[in-house]
Amino acid sequence: MVNKFVSFFLVFIIWTPFLGQKYSFIPYSTPEGLTQSQVSSIIQDKNGYLWIGTLGGLAKFNGGDFETFSSENGLLNNRISALSIIEDDLWIGHEGGVSIYKNGKFKNWKIGQDEKVSNVRSIIKFNNSIYVASHSGLFKVVGDKILKVKDKHNYLNHIRSVILYNNKVFLATMNGVFYTYDFSKIYKLKGLENINASGFALKNSELIITSYFEGVYSLNLKDQKSHKINVTNDNNIIKGVYV
Repeated sequence: MVNKFVSFFLVFIIWTPFLGQKYSFIPYSTPEGLTQSQVSSIIQDKNGYLWIGTLGGLAKFNGGDFETFSSENGLLNNRISALSIIEDDLWIGHEGGVSIYKNGKFKNWKIGQDEKVSNVRSIIKFNNSIYVASHSGLFKVVGDKILKVKDKHNYLNHIRSVILYNNKVFLATMNGVFYTYDFSKIYKLKGLENINASGFALKNSELIITSYFEGVYSLNLKDQKSHKINVTNDNNIIKGVYV
């Protein structure tokens, strides 16, 4: 009886902490120093700092305190929609253009007057140039100007996400999924040319694609064959995915 009792007691002691474990969350909002509570994007730099884009400005977080930036510090505007780090520089997408934070200073590019309210969704470097994907098309940073990339088929009217893979750019748009090698010609992805695409995630050589009201798809990037992934309900707006 003693041995059985001791065995049971030891097991009880070992497992009790796991069964009773509770997860805690620390909220960060304006009272803690965040610029604004509506967060649109988060990215981490090589030094471990978190950069947080909000609809009220930019914040840098060191794990304890926030340093904030706004249009008063040189941002194009306070409504931030995307963040990217390219060659250690922070690129910021806004409504109506982009900013770069380099050597402690901001530099801005305004998108043309017709697209001034367009949200920038992605900023990438491809073939030694900076490309800006937005709800009103694709733009290229050329010196002090930002120029719209010509698209005779109007494939790129509403871009929601962009991703690079093996010198190829994939674009998720409301008109389907496309790819290009140099933007001189844009190709439709068979089987995905009509979906209302919203986001991408890479899993080795597999591209996961989300959509509005049409579910989730998987594309094998080696043979470009796609299939639909079973989800609970296709009638949902799925804005993105993380692997």
